[in-house]
This record gives sequence, structure tokens and C-alpha cells, in this order.
Amino acid sequence: MTHIDSVFLKSKICLTCNKVISGADFDEIKKHQEQGHEVVDDNRDAMQTLHDAVAPARSFVHNPKILDEIEKDLEGVHVGDKKNKVLALILLASSKRKDHEQAIIIQKISSAGGSNLQDSLLEYFDKKITLTRMTAAYLDRSMTNYAGKILAIGEMSGFDSGSSVIRQKLSEGKTELATTDKDEKGRIITNILRTEGRPSFITTTNSFEIHPEFENRCWILSIDETPNQTKAVNKYQFSKDRFEFEDWKPSSEIKSLLNSGILEDLRVVNPFAELLGESFPCDNVTARRDSKRFADLTTTITYLHQHQRIKIKTQNQLFIITSFEDLKLAIFYGQDALRNTLNKLDKKAESVIGYMKACSKEKELFTRNDLCNALEIPYETMKRILEKLTNRSFVQFEQVDRVWKYKLSNKSLIDGISFGSEEDFTKTAIQYLKKNASNFEQIILPQKYYNTTGVDKAIVDYLLSLNVLVTDQNSNRICVAMVPVTTSLSVRVTDTETLQIPPPLTTKIEEVDT
Repeated sequence: MTHIDSVFLKSKICLTCNKVISGADFDEIKKHQEQGHEVVDDNRDAMQTLHDAVAPARSFVHNPKILDEIEKDLEGVHVGDKKNKVLALILLASSKRKDHEQAIIIQKISSAGGSNLQDSLLEYFDKKITLTRMTAAYLDRSMTNYAGKILAIGEMSGFDSGSSVIRQKLSEGKTELATTDKDEKGRIITNILRTEGRPSFITTTNSFEIHPEFENRCWILSIDETPNQTKAVNKYQFSKDRFEFEDWKPSSEIKSLLNSGILEDLRVVNPFAELLGESFPCDNVTARRDSKRFADLTTTITYLHQHQRIKIKTQNQLFIITSFEDLKLAIFYGQDALRNTLNKLDKKAESVIGYMKACSKEKELFTRNDLCNALEIPYETMKRILEKLTNRSFVQFEQVDRVWKYKLSNKSLIDGISFGSEEDFTKTAIQYLKKNASNFEQIILPQKYYNTTGVDKAIVDYLLSLNVLVTDQNSNRICVAMVPVTTSLSVRVTDTETLQIPPPLTTKIEEVDT
């Protein structure tokens, strides 16, 4: 190639390393592309815009406490509801992941703060459609692509007439309406109106009962209505009249993380999937949708932490590997809400069952007044609760001396989710990775991978043992660990099925400037 040829070759920029590469340096360009980096034509103005958008998130993506930081930031505008507000933001972040979008209904009583929570969460996202009310025809005729967007409606009562269309949108991701119109000459013509893309969805409701078709498709989150929470809210309200009070704005780091594109919609692989499938509750057919929700929650947490997770390239495609830490976070934030959807009960209904259980040794039959007085729940509300518990076979009723009395049935509540021991998860993950190891082309370890513990350390140790290129990817350099075949780490399973991991392999790490 002549000098004149090279002058007219446009320089490139590696978006992964933020490095300018000569357009004539084909070897360097190829090297970055083979490492899964995104290399594009040099456009300095566009790069400056990209840099400004991404800059706040550059260090934040490596923060191991991303979800804790989200909780702290939201505390400045919505006190309490620690788990549910973080869970809701994780679920809305699923709008960035094609085919993993989630839907949320915040169930609350008037003045509890559900609308405040919804509005605060939406402040973090740029791509959203916020409506107060919506007719049935809106989704059919909007001709909008909802992919990557959040659809937020203030109250469920604002779209009752369009609920079937929304359910279709949440399930299928598209709607097709066959209709008739008139052309310019007044003749009747047929037309099919299509809308594409499934949005993430959020709304609130004061209703005690939610339509079963929505209940099956949405996470039902509740607002803390206890006196302690009310006191915390009161203190926050009065704090607004002090010198030091500042209006809340969402963290620039969190907004950048969610909107700048620094997070890629890469496929997520969960090496624990087999054990989760075997252990997930299955006594109710609706658990089929609940298991999908929990799977998407887990992989969305992996998506948010992707710069801190192992990546594996296989068949020329890059995958993020779910860590055991991601699974623990999914259980921590999702268990309460998931238990409610598995049982199809809210906290008030669960409190009635809890009280009846606690008194079961002394008393078997309860009147409505007994339960109202003990739990301080209004009579009409208790009537609706007992009707729901009866319909779902948690409670039975009988007439005694012309008075209706209630007792517990033999049906048990799902109190929590227990999938297995760490040894079980270690064994499942390593067996799955071993099964697919022959297809691995590259393994990219996150920064400080050597600090992992427990199940995640066992996974790292196994991957380091493979005779493939293992890289430690940083923003400016790559550490390459070439592992000799003769030092391959073996994973042994004893007769008692207890996984044993030999001591970690010591490898030489070379720093190579990219």
C-alpha cells in the first residue's frame, strides 16, 4: 500500500478501549475485533458526544455495589421500601434487553406513595412514554415501535377499556388490528395496523383485586404502609422546609449507566439454570410465568454488572456469565414479590393466614370480627380478603350457630425459595461449563477476578485451567494468561457427590499494551 492510499483511509476508534487506530493499521484493527471490541470509523464530534454521555458511568460500571448505590440515591426522593424500589428499577432496566422486558404493578392505598415511587423511577430513563390515561385504540393505532422503551400509565383505572390490548402487547410484543377505512374517494378499504416491540411497563393501582391476566404477567409490588414507614415519610416531608434541603435529581452515574449505551445487550448465560429449573416451585401452573420472571430478573442483574462479570466467546458470539452473586441478589430483591405472585396473595392476606396459624393450637374457627379486631383491618376489607383466601383454597368456611366462621385449609403458603447448597450450585455450574468448554474461543475475566470467593471462585479456577486464551480486560490494557495444557486443573466429584476443588493454579500474567 502506498502512502497516498493510507492517507485516504479513515482512521478508526475502538469504543471498548476508547483508542484511535490508524486506518492503515489492519493488524491492529483486526486484533481489537478478534477480542470482541467495537471498532468504528473515526468521527470526533460523535465520539465527544458519546464520551460526554458515557463519562459518568465509566468508573461506576466497576462498582460492586451498584444496587446499593441505587437504593441510596432513591432514598433522597422516596424513603423506605428498600427492596421494592431497587427491584422496580432493575425491572425497568430490562427495557434495554430485547425479549426480556418486564411489567410492574405497584399496589397501594391512596396517599401511600406509589405514584411518587413510579415518577421517581422514571426520572432515570430517557426512552419512555408516560400517560395519564389511554384508550383501547391507542396501542393499535399509535404505529410506534415500543422496543427499548418504557410505557408508564399513572393508574390502572386509566386504561381499563384497553387492558386486553396491553396484555397482548406484554405477551407477544406486537399487535395487529384488521380494520376498515375510507380512501380519498370515500370508498371502503381494508387495512391492517401493526405496532412492533414489547415495552417495559409500569402502573399503579388502589384496587385490592387485580385481573388474573395482569396478575400472571406482572410483578405485583406493594408499598410499605406500616406506622414506622409513615413516620419516616412525615419526617422527610418536614425536612423539605430546612436550609439544607436540596431538590432531588437522579444520580448522573446511574442515569449514564442506564441510557448511554455503555451496557451492551449481550446474551446472558446462567450456568445454574439446570438446578434452578429442578428446584423452582411447580405446584401452580402460573409458576411457569413466575419462573420466567425470576430468570429474567437474575439475568438483568447480570446485565447491569456486565463489566464485572466473566465473558465467554463461543461460535463467534460473546456471552456474559451469570455469577452466584447475581443469583443471591435476585433472591434477596425478588423473593418477597415473587412469593406474593406464587401464592397470588398480598401482605394483608398473608397476615391473616399468619395470625390464624399462630392461634391454631388454641383456636380453630374465627369470625370476621375476630380477625378484624386482632389485625386492625376494616370489616369490608376483611370480607374481601377472606373471599380471596377462600377462592384460592387457603381458608375454608362453615356456618356455626348461624354465624360464618373460617378455618385454615391444608394448603400451604410458599414461604420462600430454596434452591440448594453452594456445593450444589458449584457442581451444576462446573458440569455445565465442562460440557460446553470445547466450543470456547476466548474467556474474558473481569478486573479483580482473583478476589472472587465461594462458587464464583470455583468457576474462575476452572476457567483458568482451560487451554484457551484467557484475558483480563481493562479499559486501557489486556493481561493475557496463557495456561499450559500440562497444568490443567481437574474437578473431582467424590462418591458422595461433594465437589472438591484442588488449590488454585498459579499462572504467569503478562501485561500487553493494546
